[in-house]
Amino acid sequence: MYEIGLTVQACLRAGTRVDVAWTVATADLGPRPPAEAVAFTPGGGKVGGVLKGALDERLAEVAAGLGDGPGRLVDVPIGPVEALIAGLPADGSVRALIAPAHLLPNELWPALVDRGPIALVTELAHDVITATSVFTEATIDTADAAVADAFGRRASAVTKLDDGRLVTVLWPEPQLVLAGQGDYAEAIAELATWLGWSVTRVADPVTAEATAGALGAADAAVVVGHDYETTGATLLAALSSQAGYVAALGAPRVRQLRANWLAERGATDLVRLHMPAGLDLGAKSPREVALSVLSEAHAARTAATGRPLRDL
Repeated sequence: MYEIGLTVQACLRAGTRVDVAWTVATADLGPRPPAEAVAFTPGGGKVGGVLKGALDERLAEVAAGLGDGPGRLVDVPIGPVEALIAGLPADGSVRALIAPAHLLPNELWPALVDRGPIALVTELAHDVITATSVFTEATIDTADAAVADAFGRRASAVTKLDDGRLVTVLWPEPQLVLAGQGDYAEAIAELATWLGWSVTRVADPVTAEATAGALGAADAAVVVGHDYETTGATLLAALSSQAGYVAALGAPRVRQLRANWLAERGATDLVRLHMPAGLDLGAKSPREVALSVLSEAHAARTAATGRPLRDL
């Protein structure tokens, strides 16, 4: 749902109607990401998608039929066309919640924009949404035990409680913006993906600035190589964002040239920049360096010390 937060928030501020749908269960479709979401605006606009967009048109029809009424829980079978588009079995189905965004909690959208963990609780009566509430890390202690337990698993999932409530828990995947090419960059991207980071490779300054500038506290930016325009733009944007880890690889001469490049553009306070990147693991090969860098990034994300456990 994180990908629709900014659009929905902007629509609500502008007084524009926007309807949202997100999955709460699937049948016979194999593993699927939890809470795949899509937002519909008047005139056919949309952001996000369900099953690679295969169900968006049908969900939009349901959303249009809501009018001024409350949201609903709906079951949508997968037809042959949708199965072909999404590459899924034709006998599966999706259960989704659909609701006008203005009927959902106001605090939901800024929480999604900030990419913080949330628990969205939906109460139902005969598949009609009767009430919703949202909890964040700051407010989860006010939730009841069942909701707090679902939130405390620290994983994105939709849980149906014994009383029929649906709890949509979202924990953001850490984002890694990676600029640069070569064996070290490939090793970092490979290991980061395996560790659960969502990796975005950037290859030009415009994309680098836009992508790195949107990073949050759980995210990271790492640059490799001598393309100072792209790697520099990545670092400048990341240092101006809320990124929890900003790092650069390179030999001493490369690091000095990079620092000079940044200083020429007004970035002289580099206390947040991990340069050279990584922990002291004796790393030499690309995969060893990737382990060193991502160990430091993970420690920064979790506020861990990086010290040997036996010393703790």
